Amino acid sequence: MDLLCIDIGSNTVKCSLSRSKKSRITEIFSTTKDLRIFNSTNSSEEIAEKISIAIEDFISQAKEHTSDFSIRAVATSALRESKFKDSIIANVAKKTSVKIEILTGEQEAELSFKGAMQDNFLKKHKNTVFVDLGGGSFEIVFAKNMKVIESYSLPLGAVRMMHKFIKKPKEKVPYSVIEKIIAECNQSLKKIQIPFDDFMCVGAGGSVSAARHMLYGKFTKDNNVIKLEKLESLLKKISDMNLDERCGDFKIKESRADIILPAFACLVSMMQCFGVKKLFHTTSALRAGLIADTLL
Repeated sequence: MDLLCIDIGSNTVKCSLSRSKKSRITEIFSTTKDLRIFNSTNSSEEIAEKISIAIEDFISQAKEHTSDFSIRAVATSALRESKFKDSIIANVAKKTSVKIEILTGEQEAELSFKGAMQDNFLKKHKNTVFVDLGGGSFEIVFAKNMKVIESYSLPLGAVRMMHKFIKKPKEKVPYSVIEKIIAECNQSLKKIQIPFDDFMCVGAGGSVSAARHMLYGKFTKDNNVIKLEKLESLLKKISDMNLDERCGDFKIKESRADIILPAFACLVSMMQCFGVKKLFHTTSALRAGLIADTLL
């Protein structure tokens, strides 16, 4: 069975085409489009049109690989909070014949964790704190022996924090503004009680990937750890850089470079509040969880 999984997030829309055979899943292709529908000034019709164009393109690419596949499309924080979500979903369904499923914050957190658990190196750890930072929300899962104990979905996404605190994201950002973002995150994160003392902290999402890329360059099996002290140092460094400098020096896209400051501030806050010195990065998250949930 082949499945085209589509994840409509606050900052990006992503897809993966995967094949299940004898309980084994193989990814055929994956791709990402930068749409940023969170807090968009576009009308609901324009947002629906953007999503529809992305979905139609994903379907066209999938047909280059297989003629028989099913589709599962989900949306997270941006559509979950939109007062026009019903209209957007109806318009997309009319244009593409694809029905979008809006995940609750709890579903998003637990499916993302299920995706992370497809990463073999995580399976040997008894206690896990899993975090997935998106554009609109910050998902946190506590798990013991790969079973979820508690999950949270906090309104602390990177795009959300940018809109709230950074008025000119293309310019240098005073570190005092970064400190305000950290303080805002601390208010929510300090209320959370971690149910165990000894644990491994695992992070997913575009901002965690960007941190790893900006610290190490090319991903290898030996550089999947992001240390708090290095992330704090990187955050201070890039706050004194404008958008063009961030893009040029670190070879990242503008759609990532403008939200990277609030994103790293959110991650630093989490690591400080939870007493995390090392954050292990996994590239498996929501899409992998949806695929496993549907195919296995």
